[in-house]
Amino acid sequence: MPTFVHYLWILLTLLVSVTCTYSLLQPEWFIHPDFIHSFGVYSYCLRDFRYTFPRQICGYYGGQFGFSNVPSKAWKAASLLYGGGSMFLCISCLFTLISLCIRRGCDTIVILMTSYLQTAAVVFLICGIISFPFGLSSDYFRHYCGESASIFHSDICSVGWAYMLAIVGTALSVFCPILSHFVDTSKDERTAIKTDV
Repeated sequence: MPTFVHYLWILLTLLVSVTCTYSLLQPEWFIHPDFIHSFGVYSYCLRDFRYTFPRQICGYYGGQFGFSNVPSKAWKAASLLYGGGSMFLCISCLFTLISLCIRRGCDTIVILMTSYLQTAAVVFLICGIISFPFGLSSDYFRHYCGESASIFHSDICSVGWAYMLAIVGTALSVFCPILSHFVDTSKDERTAIKTDV
C-alpha cells in the first residue's frame, strides 16, 4: 500500500514536469518594455505592423523549428538542456505512476531508477537556466533590447514570467529525487514493523 510520501512524490513530479514543459514552450523568457516583443528558448513574439493596429505575432526563430535558426549558441544549448531535463521529468512522471501499479520488490527498482532520472533532469534544468542568459549578448537580442545588453544584463528588456516559472519549476524539482528516498525508506520501515508484530 503506497504511503503519503509516495503520493506526495507522484504529485510533485507531475507538477514540476507540467510546469517545466509549459515554461519551455513559452516565448516570454525575456520581455521588451512594450510587452509585445518577447524572446524564449526557441520561439519569439514580435509586433506586426502590416495591420492598422499592430498585432503580436509569435513563431519559431527563422520561421520554422530548427536549432540552426536559433540566434544564439547559448540559446541552442539552453533549448537542448532545458528540453532534455523536461523530457526526463515527463518520463519520470510516468515511472512514478507505474510504481503504484507494480508488485512489491519491483517497485523499489522503479523508484531507484526514477530517482536517478530525476537527478539527471535537475542537473539538465539548472544548466539550461544558467546557460540561457549567455545569449543576451547576441546581436539578435541587442537589436531589440539595446546595444549595452550583455551576459546577465538585458538592458531595457526584463525577465519574463516564463523564465521565472522555469526557475520555480526547477527549484521544486530538486525535491523529487530527495522525496524518492523517503518513499523507499518508509515502505521498508513499515514492512519491518509488520514483521516484528
